[in-house]
Amino acid sequence: MGVDWESVLAGLVPVIVGILIGFLLTPLQDARSNRGKRRRLAAILGPEVETIRAMAENSVKAHAQNVRETKESLARGGSPMGFVGTNDVDYPTRVYDSHLVDVDLFDENLALSLTNLYRWTSIAHYWKRQELGYYQEFVELARCFEIGGVPLSEPARDYLVNVQRAMVTVAETYLRVQKRIISFAQKTSAEISKASGLPVPQVDLSLAEDAAE
Repeated sequence: MGVDWESVLAGLVPVIVGILIGFLLTPLQDARSNRGKRRRLAAILGPEVETIRAMAENSVKAHAQNVRETKESLARGGSPMGFVGTNDVDYPTRVYDSHLVDVDLFDENLALSLTNLYRWTSIAHYWKRQELGYYQEFVELARCFEIGGVPLSEPARDYLVNVQRAMVTVAETYLRVQKRIISFAQKTSAEISKASGLPVPQVDLSLAEDAAE
């Protein structure tokens, strides 16, 4: 008795079609799922990136003039009691840190921009701690001389000036890093907006309204 190949093939056709549909649909479903995840991740990263940009801009506005004036005073041989304290709040990085494994969902440009931006926030934190270390040393020394009520000796004045110069130099580096962060954050925000299909919401860090209340 011969094999009814026609019946066999007729029975295999639905199976083969089902397999082909599965192979075709799975990538489409994965792509649709990844697109949704990518948009959601971009939507929640946007406010954090915008907050970093606004904080960096506020930092430059708050400290640039003081750093410049202190440096100019040093150059003129002015009072060694001028000081600079860049005691800014640390940058928020929780959203990025908790979704680090999902950054691969983005295209190469956005992933690279995010990596660079958050790398520079770490660099900013480092230079801020360095500057605050000099600031604390300077304040403690100045307080000792002030409480003692004795005129500054030449060696004491020279030491204060050296600490002051180090403080200013590090503060200048910190502000250059802040400007780099502003640039990266602006670029990243534009790319996040493109990935999410929505504009990145503006962040208002002003406390004026709270103070009025």
